[in-house]
Amino acid sequence: MRISPTFNQPMILIIFLANCLFSLVALADKSPALEQKVFSIGSYFSDRNLTAIDQLDYIDGEVVNSDGEKVVLWGVNIAAAAAFIDKKSIDEVAEDLAAFGFNAVRFHHLDAAFEPSGIFSRGSKNKNQLEQTSTGVISNDQLDKLDYFIYALKQKGIYTNINLMSGRKFTTADGVKQAAKLREYSGQAGKPASLFDPHLIKLQKDYARKLLSHTNPYTGLAYKDDPAVAMLEVANENSLFRYWLNSSLDGGFTARKELPDYYAVQLDKLWEQWLSTSTDKVSDNDFSRSAWKTRKLSTREKLSAQVRFYQDIETQFFESMIGFLKDDIGTQALISASGHYFSLANLKAQSVSDFTSPHYYWDPAEWTNGRWNLEQFTITNRSIFDIGQDGRRYKTNPVMDIAMSSVQGTPLIITEWNHWFPSKHAYELPFILGIYGALHRWDGAMIFSYMRKPAARQRSDMIDDFFEIHANPQKLVATSVAGLIIRGGYLRPSKNTRELHLSQQDINNNVLSWGSVRRTNKNWCIKESDYLVSEVVMSFESQQRLSGDCKASKDLNIIESDTGEIVWDKAEQFITVRAPRIVGVLGNLGSASHKTRLGISASSDAKGAVFLMSLDEKSITDSKSLLLTCLSEVTNTSANFDAKYKEWGEPPSRLLPVNATIDLPVGIKYVITGFNANGELVVPEKVIDGTEDNQIDCVNGTPWLLIERRNK
Repeated sequence: MRISPTFNQPMILIIFLANCLFSLVALADKSPALEQKVFSIGSYFSDRNLTAIDQLDYIDGEVVNSDGEKVVLWGVNIAAAAAFIDKKSIDEVAEDLAAFGFNAVRFHHLDAAFEPSGIFSRGSKNKNQLEQTSTGVISNDQLDKLDYFIYALKQKGIYTNINLMSGRKFTTADGVKQAAKLREYSGQAGKPASLFDPHLIKLQKDYARKLLSHTNPYTGLAYKDDPAVAMLEVANENSLFRYWLNSSLDGGFTARKELPDYYAVQLDKLWEQWLSTSTDKVSDNDFSRSAWKTRKLSTREKLSAQVRFYQDIETQFFESMIGFLKDDIGTQALISASGHYFSLANLKAQSVSDFTSPHYYWDPAEWTNGRWNLEQFTITNRSIFDIGQDGRRYKTNPVMDIAMSSVQGTPLIITEWNHWFPSKHAYELPFILGIYGALHRWDGAMIFSYMRKPAARQRSDMIDDFFEIHANPQKLVATSVAGLIIRGGYLRPSKNTRELHLSQQDINNNVLSWGSVRRTNKNWCIKESDYLVSEVVMSFESQQRLSGDCKASKDLNIIESDTGEIVWDKAEQFITVRAPRIVGVLGNLGSASHKTRLGISASSDAKGAVFLMSLDEKSITDSKSLLLTCLSEVTNTSANFDAKYKEWGEPPSRLLPVNATIDLPVGIKYVITGFNANGELVVPEKVIDGTEDNQIDCVNGTPWLLIERRNK
């Protein structure tokens, strides 16, 4: 595999490691001299013909190919300037992504800037002439780079998702009223006025038509006709409810910011029109939206009407845009209305989508001196297993939060997620998404981000960012193995599906309880643990409000999936999986029960992830090739994140040891080869002869151990 100087030495790390790993699997029965050839982890999928680009569709709520077979889109975000790197780097990134088994890339924030960081042409204007520069002109040079990126990914069997509007900063030259104030209000994408202002909507359609009707010279296809351009998102995190629920949409006594006057007047007029035709009856003579600005002074009746109003505006916008993309432009891609959701009312508005696209982040930084200050922030280092403890942001389970956006009959793809670095527990979320994504039949996930900086600024030898994974050996390995779990069919999907039939009153109550998931679940008589047992989906078809006796409903400490393959132990703080082709533990590795149930033992204070997987279609006992993954914390050399002013340290990044041992089937001879994070052989041809208890230790700094069965 070629490695760019931009992604050089120790970041050969897992890339070389992953390549060697599967070359050895493929060549297990050939001469040792041939074992130096490289292959890729992606060969697990290519060997099974799972990398061919096909036209995607969805049936019964699942993404499928033209043969009706389920496709899981496990990928990464490539954001902003990183989408416009040179072609040599593009080839290397595409090769690396395929090597780790990724089959999807979400291009995010393409529209966030002018060239060279974004897709728009600056023309003859300089960077100080923002208001005089239109965002309506696509740069030919930037488009050529994007064309080639899509082509290179397609050659590797990797699908593309294009986020049509995420960071666009509309200007006066675009004909946008109060453009500077609108940018100051929401930062980007004209939010939320771009949901209802006719001119902003026209600008969105013009851009979409230019981009999607453009013929890619490398593929010979227009974006709209290319099956590799498999997904589109109309917008990103754009919702009236987002601003209404934080008191910045309607002004009033608790307002943080106020919508610029021009757009507030538009919204008032739309409100008056809606009331004049609405079936909602409001017992108040003053129907003006401004009279209801402050929720504290508003009756539930009035607020319920406003929920319906904002919901209807969003529904009309999403239906109009999706119809335009499908009918006018003629795209064949699956379309999502807007990344993430803000309340069930917003989710219902987005239910016109081909797929829902929630976002999820765990343990985000809190800023102590300005946003995105890399030296001054705090992070809780709260494990996901500490759910329900103190802390406002850590009261609910990520599986439940994500499942709350699963709509009956509609695929679910998590288009942004991450467990923030430098959390000590950042290995947790990738495995949780892979394990419970398989149980819930989720259709994919795309971590934010693989990279988002220009190629010249990328670091390959140390972690210098909260999100980027290309230089983070822990996150890269964890996400790759989690993808193998969900894409490789290691765990069975749920036997049962719990359908939550929601009336408009349920939706209203959810919004009026500030979108509280816990309070809404209580009204539905569903426990948090229910989301760990089986698939849960929302249905908006019912007109009868959910009801039931919830008094006897109690959460459990030990929750087993209805397949019997997954156990979440809240008290002991671990997840175990046990199926014919996989056994493993996530979280607390030191529980005495692991030795008996899984053959895994560790020191009492050990935490991390240990998974043993068959690399063929056979059970662990019968498999010729096994993969042992051992992960715990990752850090940079000399880093100190406990200091007031954070010290990110220096290269290289390093994996901390995992003190664990796993039993292998007795009476079988195995040859073990291990690789460290730099791609160096650290366990060459170690033999376990099987005459006694077969055991293998997780080797310090060795995230992957290849275990090959040999005849005696």
